[in-house]
Amino acid sequence: MAIADLSIHGAQVNPSPAAGFFSDQRSERWYVVQTKPREERRAVDNLERQGYRCKLMTRDTERVRRGVRCFVAEPLFPGYLFIALDRHESDWSKIRSTRGVSRMVRFGDHFPSLSPEVVVAIEQARPQPVPLFKRGERVVVQEGPFTGIEAVYVEPDGEARVMILLRMLGSEQAVSLPLNILSLAR
Repeated sequence: MAIADLSIHGAQVNPSPAAGFFSDQRSERWYVVQTKPREERRAVDNLERQGYRCKLMTRDTERVRRGVRCFVAEPLFPGYLFIALDRHESDWSKIRSTRGVSRMVRFGDHFPSLSPEVVVAIEQARPQPVPLFKRGERVVVQEGPFTGIEAVYVEPDGEARVMILLRMLGSEQAVSLPLNILSLAR
């Protein structure tokens, strides 16, 4: 999800300076840091150890870990985090050499900032958890006697199993299978 695509409580957020999305009114502002691929948490940990205040926006996504369904927090904006800086007081030089950080987001020589209200609104507009499969999605069985057969996902059946509908011999049969042997059909 890009910042330009963000919708807060149903209203589209326009990230143009004229719309007031970027703020130049306060001495402490929120800036955007681009991280190295999949190193958002590492960058936050290292920046916070240096005394910076950071926010990594996340959303819960369903995954299979050791054969069991669980929800894990994944970045809402992969590759980006927010950092609170005072334009005159903060030491900006340490940020770019912090492990996990790629660079500060900027447009030419201008480092756009976000108002604290926008950052709070993004935090409060936490999206719904993303399930691994949605009811009615087409899935493919990857192992066992039904390998390669396409089916329709119905619902969870406990922690590690799911119900699917297999079309066999001219009719649909509900079957319970381990969650970790299914993948989305292409």
